[in-house]
Amino acid sequence: MNFEQKRENARKDYESGMKYKDIAQKYDVSLNTVKSWKTRYKWQRAPTKKSVHTKNEKYAHKKETDAAIDNLNNSSLTDKQKAFVLEYLRIYNATQAYINVYGATYNTAKTNGPKLLENAGVQAQIKQIRAAKLHELSIEPFDLITDIAKEAKADIGDYVSFGSWPELLTEVTKSHKKFKDKAGHELAADVVENKPILDSNGHKVYYHHSYLYFKDQDKVDTTLIKKIKMGKDGPVIELQDKGKAREQLLDWLPKPETDKNISNDELLQAQLAKAKADAQKTEANARIAKHEADQLENNKYVNPEIVALSNLLKERMQKEDDITNETNN
Repeated sequence: MNFEQKRENARKDYESGMKYKDIAQKYDVSLNTVKSWKTRYKWQRAPTKKSVHTKNEKYAHKKETDAAIDNLNNSSLTDKQKAFVLEYLRIYNATQAYINVYGATYNTAKTNGPKLLENAGVQAQIKQIRAAKLHELSIEPFDLITDIAKEAKADIGDYVSFGSWPELLTEVTKSHKKFKDKAGHELAADVVENKPILDSNGHKVYYHHSYLYFKDQDKVDTTLIKKIKMGKDGPVIELQDKGKAREQLLDWLPKPETDKNISNDELLQAQLAKAKADAQKTEANARIAKHEADQLENNKYVNPEIVALSNLLKERMQKEDDITNETNN
């Protein structure tokens, strides 16, 4: 495909609605090249009803949100509960929402707010209005989960390059040296040399330089950047909180279940084996403590702390033996 054909095909793709970046990628040209073609050759897209459809669609979504709020107003919730629903959807903080609606103290709200949030009727209204709002914004829950998953897996190495390199430290030394020329005449001269600096063990000393720089904006995903600022020591880049994102994902993920392939008998045997190992460890500690107590008694001195520890370990070992026997029976 020659240049003329490439440009003509690009025009057709543009007029059919393809985006600049997709055209550039398809025909292996820069984004600016596509934009210059559009301007120079006066490319025009065919008029569509997309804008009208979008407007009607937004209007329909708006009506859906209004309907959800009307449903809240007509629900059996009290006026305070209805106000709590709307306030919670505004700030997503049950404690503060309770304070704002009921005028309660913080200590009261931190208990009653989360409790009210668990109310079945309140939860149903919150979910209905939130779903309507998300639909109005054309945002699906999976979109939000995808964004949070990206935040949880963000790697700072994608945004900065850093490393170090060694530099051998030397010192300039000056010495007076004698030597002979080819004819055997003795000569002397001052010699200046750069000699490596050695540590106390005779090893060469190196200074390690460090470097750090940001990668270009067009090479990174800027949606994961929380903040960029100029600090006192230079520019600072901060990504979204990975820890918080991972906590949210863990809350959404199903809780791990016990392996169904492990039978109850196998699970019981594993528990008994652990109990037996713990008992053996306790018995060993008891013997050590008793031995130390006996030695002190033979030397006519009794350490009350060691004696007490010995007795305590004996009692614990006896209790664990009783539990093991009951389980076996």
